[in-house]
Amino acid sequence: MGKILELLAPAGNFDALKAVIDNGADAVYLGGKRFNMRMHRKDMNFDDEDLEMAVSYAHSNGVRIYVTLNNLYNQREIEDVAVYLEYLKAVAPDALIVQDLSALKLLRDMDINIQVHASVMMNVHNRETAMTLKELGVTRFVACREMDLKTLKKIKEDVGIEIEYFIHGDMCYAESGQCLTSGIVLGKSSNRGQCLKPCRWAYGLYRDNRLIRDGYLLAVKDMCMLPHIPQLAEAEVDSLKVEGRMRGAEYIGEIIGIYRRAIDSYMKDPAGWALDMEDYKRLYDKRAREFSTAFAFGNPGPSYVDETGRREPKIFTRSAREHHIEVGEASPFECGKDMSIPKLAVRVRDVDSAMAAIEAGAERIIIGGEAFCPARPFKKQDIKGLIEDSDRYGVEIGLAMPRITMNREILEYRELLRYLKDTPPDVVYVSNLGSYRLVREEADWSVCADYSFNIMNDITISLLKELGFGQATLSLEATFAELKEIKPIIPLELIVQGPIEGMVSDNCLLGSPYSCDKGCRDGGFYLKDETGGLRRVGVDQYCRNHIFLEAELCLLPYLKDVLSLPLASIRVEGRLYNADQVETVVGLYRKSIDSICNGGEFDWNDFKLLREAAGFNQGLGIFRFDEIKKRGNRSAELYRT
Repeated sequence: MGKILELLAPAGNFDALKAVIDNGADAVYLGGKRFNMRMHRKDMNFDDEDLEMAVSYAHSNGVRIYVTLNNLYNQREIEDVAVYLEYLKAVAPDALIVQDLSALKLLRDMDINIQVHASVMMNVHNRETAMTLKELGVTRFVACREMDLKTLKKIKEDVGIEIEYFIHGDMCYAESGQCLTSGIVLGKSSNRGQCLKPCRWAYGLYRDNRLIRDGYLLAVKDMCMLPHIPQLAEAEVDSLKVEGRMRGAEYIGEIIGIYRRAIDSYMKDPAGWALDMEDYKRLYDKRAREFSTAFAFGNPGPSYVDETGRREPKIFTRSAREHHIEVGEASPFECGKDMSIPKLAVRVRDVDSAMAAIEAGAERIIIGGEAFCPARPFKKQDIKGLIEDSDRYGVEIGLAMPRITMNREILEYRELLRYLKDTPPDVVYVSNLGSYRLVREEADWSVCADYSFNIMNDITISLLKELGFGQATLSLEATFAELKEIKPIIPLELIVQGPIEGMVSDNCLLGSPYSCDKGCRDGGFYLKDETGGLRRVGVDQYCRNHIFLEAELCLLPYLKDVLSLPLASIRVEGRLYNADQVETVVGLYRKSIDSICNGGEFDWNDFKLLREAAGFNQGLGIFRFDEIKKRGNRSAELYRT
């Protein structure tokens, strides 16, 4: 075979680095003590001195080093990130693995010429995103786990970018970079290297108070592609990546040795290759969980999850009760004196809800994207009709694209954008760089980066402005203290109310895609955790599962404080609300904004009305950790390390 398959090994310390190099790794990825996605253990990762030694040792052995700089950075950390980048410039690793878009701008502005790889946490899942990242200087992306090998090969052929693919180890139930559960519920963000694995908890699946089944319903099996080296080579994957930076030297060294022998054997004699069953048995005997090929060959269905939990490694968290706002609860925020008067935006699920929001005083209606059963997606005629009537109603219309945009979604929305060419919305909410590119290819419309961009600093906002974004929605994991540090380089939006998606997954929690009776279309499903907390499960038109947090986000009682932020708009996420609920909730926010403008005080009876109308507990989301910090309770200050 002509193409060389890179074997990429993890290392959490120097012993592991030596072990994987001794066992044949072509390249090693590792992290420093800052800004990487494995931050739990203080005894792991490389301090500055060890990192310099690691690069020198690897290079002396002909092995490449990729440094992980792959978590999100808040505004207060940006200066330290820049200092760390200058240090890494001197150390000269072969590449940096990054998640936060601000890293791309910093590297360019600082004239640091180290190759950049897009982390799996960037959630690259379409050709258009890969094309845009390549234009921004990225030379390789780590494929999202939901992409099959056939799709990856097509992207590589179309874009001409290197592709890195996980072949072994621990996998996530949720789409990477889009899981908010650990961060909002426990204050330990999965997007900042601190995930406490709520997908490994026990749950019961219910429908209308009837238990369907229980167990470890989100506990996916470990990836193992050892029997499929030929398929990986056929797909022209550039780098075969083994997970396990927190693993010991002996464990990870043996795994790398097994894969090294399999790759070399195949490359030497493809036609005569067969799986070495003794090596496979060694690998199987060392497994933490049962094995799966995940999405490599298509959606794995129920076989992806081991609901028994028999082989689940011990984790040190249990289900946690989410915070619920109590009547009269003091504000968690320390606000400034300035005040913005933002537009009131509402995302709705149907035309009736759109009309209810308009009647209640919304100034922007957001339509489109995912529809959660039993709701149906907006028809293109209804979208066009709302846009045409928007001037008469005195509102703006925003068109939202789906949060996950695989090839099907790209094709469908390309057709929709062309249909609306002569009737443009006021703004298009895009969920990733791929959907942004799609809009730019079809029309010169105003574009807003949605919350899935995980925006936590104004360097990212500056890059988005350069690309042509006119607005941006802030991260749902940024605390109030962090939001205050961000400059409004372009108009900013903050979600203040509604059910929040903790996880989005391509795996069907409710059944198998191969024997599906479409029973999910009537809705009514939820997960119950060990505390009794209920998490609604929404199924969209693409059969993705969206697992919502137990408590809805609600900033109504503290809206006066929120308006001290320099916001252009605040948003109600109303896709789980019917028209009557939308009318009540939006009306209460309209009333509160108008009262604030006239110097009025908040009436807690309005909160009671909202809670009753929504039908679910109301919480502070990530903002409850502002309250913890305000009290000075260090033992409970979970969010930042």
